[in-house]
Amino acid sequence: KARHTPAQMKTGTLQTLKHNKMLFVLMGRGVFLFPESEYSQINQEEGYVCLKRKYLSEVTDRDVERIICIVCHEEAALEDFVSPMCRQMHFVICRECMEYLKKRTDKREVACPYCKENKSDKAYQEEILGVLFSLM
Repeated sequence: KARHTPAQMKTGTLQTLKHNKMLFVLMGRGVFLFPESEYSQINQEEGYVCLKRKYLSEVTDRDVERIICIVCHEEAALEDFVSPMCRQMHFVICRECMEYLKKRTDKREVACPYCKENKSDKAYQEEILGVLFSLM
């Protein structure tokens, strides 16, 4: 019997159902089936898509040998969680900088300098999730 996972996405058009150790991710474009262990490598923190840096090479055709956080300019290690800044994944924000940005009182948006996309836009975040799922 399928049931909702505790970490169900709340974007309205994305739903996650769990059956045993399999997750069914229902999106407007279709249904994606993931083993729970694989799905746990992608998560959302306060609406932002995060995935382990080592999975970026699987979901983009860009050279991802060196992934650098746009805020702190540190290189992300393979096991570090990063949040893509845009659909083309030109830049990322590391988890530590995401935490810093959430805590500060200045609420200016951080955007990809190439794309100028609004990272807090729920539709945009859902599209990134769709890109990640479709390329895995």
